[in-house]
Amino acid sequence: MGFLYSFIGAVLGALVGITAAFFSVAALSDGNDIGDGFAFLGLAPIGLVMGVILGILLALKLRRYVRINWCIKSARRKTAVIVAGSILAVPGSIAVMVWGQQELRKPPPDQQLLSNFTSSF
Repeated sequence: MGFLYSFIGAVLGALVGITAAFFSVAALSDGNDIGDGFAFLGLAPIGLVMGVILGILLALKLRRYVRINWCIKSARRKTAVIVAGSILAVPGSIAVMVWGQQELRKPPPDQQLLSNFTSSF
């Protein structure tokens, strides 16, 4: 059973790690797509490894917490809320990072660009 928790934690952690690498590249971007690609080549393995390690550690901690507290009837509701919260945190964090990446990649409006070319004379 521990392998299943570790595997699920590793997959979800890898997804979050790769998404975090995409978000980091978008946040540090200067509009150069080739440079962004090379930056992603450097950040993707780091995000993947860190995501997998943190995913496994958090999944095993969650497993231990559930195993200890599920037998106690008064703590069962709190345990269910913690499990549901940790399961919903992954898609929520991925959605926030994807939304932030799209906002960072959006070009500036025309009025803002034209203000650079108008003179104040």
